[in-house]
Amino acid sequence: MAATGIVRTKRRCNVFRRNVMVCVAFGALVCAASGPAIGGERERLRGELRALVGEADEAFLLAEIPRVQPWHNIRHLARFQQMQDRVGGGFCGCLPGQIANVEEIPLPVDEIGVLQTAIFLAEQRNITRGALTRLGIPSDFPSFKPPELPAMKEFPQMTLHIDLSVPNAFLEALADGEITMGEAREIVRMPANRELLRFVWSRCDRPKPCVTDSTLTYLIWKAGSSDPLERLWRWMNPMNDFGYADLAVNANEYRRLIDDVQMHRQEIACAALARVGSFFPTNRKTEATYAFLPGCFTGDWETLEMAGANMPRIRTGWEEILRRISAGLIRGELLRRCRGPGGDHPRVVDDLIHAGLDDERFELFFDVIAYTVVEGAVEYMSNPSSSVQELAGVSAGADLIDDYVGEVIRRQQLESAHIIFEHGRGPGGALIALGIHLTRIIAERDGPHAVLPLLEQGPVAFFQRAVEIGAESGGDLVDDESVSAVRDLSARLVRSSKS
Repeated sequence: MAATGIVRTKRRCNVFRRNVMVCVAFGALVCAASGPAIGGERERLRGELRALVGEADEAFLLAEIPRVQPWHNIRHLARFQQMQDRVGGGFCGCLPGQIANVEEIPLPVDEIGVLQTAIFLAEQRNITRGALTRLGIPSDFPSFKPPELPAMKEFPQMTLHIDLSVPNAFLEALADGEITMGEAREIVRMPANRELLRFVWSRCDRPKPCVTDSTLTYLIWKAGSSDPLERLWRWMNPMNDFGYADLAVNANEYRRLIDDVQMHRQEIACAALARVGSFFPTNRKTEATYAFLPGCFTGDWETLEMAGANMPRIRTGWEEILRRISAGLIRGELLRRCRGPGGDHPRVVDDLIHAGLDDERFELFFDVIAYTVVEGAVEYMSNPSSSVQELAGVSAGADLIDDYVGEVIRRQQLESAHIIFEHGRGPGGALIALGIHLTRIIAERDGPHAVLPLLEQGPVAFFQRAVEIGAESGGDLVDDESVSAVRDLSARLVRSSKS
């Protein structure tokens, strides 16, 4: 019996060996057949990826994606945007959303999956880069070399500081590969960040500040993390992590650019002062600071202490940097000198264009007049080429004022107010062109030093003075009905200030 059992066992083993050999042979045949197909798919995906990104970005993606462990954690990227919005680092609707559906993200389970994931992230990034380009935020880093400047008039009563302390501190902290919470906390406490946060809080519509000290600390720390998922997140969009992603991803390029700007700091300051100095009083000292630092979509900003711009704006070239700094000098001076219609000190320049009148027709009319005057005056004083925009749009701007008075003031069609306003506002808009024209005729008739004191009296007084000069020269800027409406608006403001 024992011998029979041994024979049966041997037979079973032989059958098992034959089955295994058949399976192995079959597997080898399948692999041999599928090998070229897999190889072809791999090459097709690599070609697709290379059409989306350059060599350096391809190498980055193919190195970082496999580092995400376990591999299904790659889909945590879909939750990052929600978290970023909650802590105040969102895009305020300025950019398309990132990865709304977690199931969209391919899983990097093997080499093919890694390539598919890389292609997906590259497509997301290119969508964002296209949107940023349309917003005027460049993706490249041009060489910063100022032109040869002529001898400039000195303005000893004025001092301008160009502040690059925040990006410098971030790049220094990142030099060892990551940023600690302590380093992030110190960056948040720097004066430029304190002023930027003050500006953000003054503009925030939420019950709580859009971003706080603690949440900005977290976002800065996150932007300096060495975690592969965080590195992929900031590679996708330079505005992630409140804009600090841009500094982290392009650290070497920003280091070079910041060094170039610091090397030419004195030339930039002198050129900006030469551009706006004739509008400032000569009998008192003016000290101003302009800062470049990450700020997501804050754009140009100003407080009583300093003005500044979001970090990518430093990549727009010499002329654009100079224009922004010059405009920041003017806006800062307006904040220090002017009061709102109620006599309150404005927190930001936008506070100067709201009156709080009971009659909505005239409240919105004040908004239109104030926007035209303030933005046009800033553009005229900070941009020598503003005359091109003035010639192209001044008539259209005056027509918009007349249209507003006819449709909203006289016919009481309130729904037309916002349509007219939106039609003429924004960079290159007809209302700014009209404001440039108003400022120019005042500066030419009353002198450059008269512009800021007249702005201090309020945008309506400024508008009326320009209309008066135009009438004296035999050219009416707006029709008689609009002149009467502006006079009525002025009387309403006086009554409102006394009540």
